[in-house]
Amino acid sequence: MEGVAKATVSIDDRTVDVEYEPSDVELDVIVTAIEDQGYEVDGR
Repeated sequence: MEGVAKATVSIDDRTVDVEYEPSDVELDVIVTAIEDQGYEVDGR
């Protein structure tokens, strides 16, 4: 996804950490993309 520099997934912890450039992509766009894949987003 444009604006996302890095995404690190932990299967064991069931988490993902996303590094992104706010001037290139809004957080809501990232959250929606994750939720569209069937995942829940917490801890914004």
